[in-house]
Amino acid sequence: MDPTITDLPRRRILFRILVSLQGVLVSIVGLPAVAFLLSPLRRVSPEDSWVRVGAVSDLSPDGPVAMRYSMTVRDGYSRSETRGLVFLTRREDQLVALSAVCTHLGCNVSWRQAEAVFACPCHGGKYTPDGDVAAGPPPRPLKSIPVKVERGTIYISPLSVAERATRS
Repeated sequence: MDPTITDLPRRRILFRILVSLQGVLVSIVGLPAVAFLLSPLRRVSPEDSWVRVGAVSDLSPDGPVAMRYSMTVRDGYSRSETRGLVFLTRREDQLVALSAVCTHLGCNVSWRQAEAVFACPCHGGKYTPDGDVAAGPPPRPLKSIPVKVERGTIYISPLSVAERATRS
């Protein structure tokens, strides 16, 4: 004998209706909540755009020029404004951008025109105009940053400048 819905006891029918309603309720409330929690993963990150740093006319033929940048960084649900410094120089027909962050302890280097080196004030590290280590404790050369020029304006890759030098 096949049981039909009319043969089921009243409690079992009510239990099935209650479980079905709970499933619908969880779907109605749960799916938007999960979508909200995962929304930072779908957001456009700053790595997808370029950061303006200056104009080609600001460059000097005498050596690297320090240019400041500012960009908004998203970290999950929070946003913060990050500012920094890069050095831009021309090598032949190419524009080169170097991070101003020393690879030893993360201090900002400065350009010394008389010595033709980048110098770190923290522990005396020195870098060549190409960013290679010339003296002192830095373990690696200055980080090269992707750069592009559009209609006379210089842009750098925010993904590269967001990565800070790590201690070794």
